[in-house]
Amino acid sequence: RQGPELLSGGAVGAEGAVVALAVCLSAGLVLLWRARAAGQLRPSPWAR
Repeated sequence: RQGPELLSGGAVGAEGAVVALAVCLSAGLVLLWRARAAGQLRPSPWAR
């Protein structure tokens, strides 16, 4: 636990860090973008 709690995750650890959130969110967006570009996304079952 070194550094500011916002960056280090505080008592929660690295899983609670803003940096981990940013990295995971960025990776998810890249994967969605690539799937859309490859035409691999399907409409949601509840969408009409």
